[in-house]
Amino acid sequence: MEKVFVCILSVVLIVVLVLAGALAYIFFGIHRSIANLDAIPLSPANYQPAALELAKLCQSDPTFFSEQSVSYLDPFDPVWAPPSVAKLHPEGIDVSADHATVTWGGGFYHCGWDLVRGAATADGSGYSWTLSFSSEGNPNKVLETINLGGDHRLTEDEFVSQVLAEFDRRLASQADDGMFTSESGWYLAAARCLFLTKHHRTDLLPAQVRKAETNYPHDWRDMLLGYLLDHVAGDPSAGEKLRQWADRTSGPAAWMYVAYAFYQAGDITAGDTAIKKAVAATSPDPDWIDKDVPLYELGMAARLYDSGDFSACVSLCDGILSSRHRYFTTRSSVQSVRNWAATTAASRPVQLPAFDKYTSLDPFGGFDLNLMHAAATSSRVSTTQP
Repeated sequence: MEKVFVCILSVVLIVVLVLAGALAYIFFGIHRSIANLDAIPLSPANYQPAALELAKLCQSDPTFFSEQSVSYLDPFDPVWAPPSVAKLHPEGIDVSADHATVTWGGGFYHCGWDLVRGAATADGSGYSWTLSFSSEGNPNKVLETINLGGDHRLTEDEFVSQVLAEFDRRLASQADDGMFTSESGWYLAAARCLFLTKHHRTDLLPAQVRKAETNYPHDWRDMLLGYLLDHVAGDPSAGEKLRQWADRTSGPAAWMYVAYAFYQAGDITAGDTAIKKAVAATSPDPDWIDKDVPLYELGMAARLYDSGDFSACVSLCDGILSSRHRYFTTRSSVQSVRNWAATTAASRPVQLPAFDKYTSLDPFGGFDLNLMHAAATSSRVSTTQP
């Protein structure tokens, strides 16, 4: 009996020690993580240039940073942040005419900077700005106070150049390589298109697309934009280069994207052929392919139906219904489109229902691809480097 008691006591002690060790590991791990996180905004090498750049942005045109102006860009680790801030990868940034906040962390702990505009300077030419460190459960700590003349602000060309430089930095570092969610594809491709359109600088778009196409071949959106540029320029090898990309990629999704580009360029025959390639593909899609592929495929089926190409629509639907995709969720909708397309020869075409918003998702998020023609043929002399 005594031996049993000793064994039970030993087990209990071991469990207690293991739990204590685990709790200590978690506690010190959290403490270490907080210290590492705090070190970012508390470093003078970080906050001194940031104070100046943030204040300068606050004094600039509010259309550069207002929530409405930047809502189409990823709100996390925002690409439009000043260079000294963007390189530190904050979780968020909020800027207005009289203050700015930059935050790091998440869940149980947040920290960051609060920049506040103070009184006007003695000569009335500007304002005093104070940058403080803030963290949960602690009083704010003043880090920097600067006086800045009211004429210190970004021009639109300077702002555009600054944001494009950050896009370039992220492309060159391939920070998202290996992730390739729909968000990362949007972040590095379509966002640049929308950004330059909003700032009336589509003349800079071709150079940006070429950089991304060269440095980021897994970003299918940039490959399609590169094809459209080549097509507008009259490059006879444009279509073949895009087909070679799909061949190297393998799997049905790449051919779906190629079909989208061909249809966008008005090459219906090439688009139909790419659809057949997608249907016939037996290799699985690579891991980096967009997880929303089935939704794009349903959108493509609806597109073919609306254009009257019922045979291609049936073929595509048959291919989707035998899908190799892991995230396929639209089978009933595809079956309906397939049935309607198969019976339209003998009856009046059915008006397709309005599928849920995801099935008609535009791969370029509302960017007018017709602007690619204007971008490719623009003769405007740039005042900022792309």
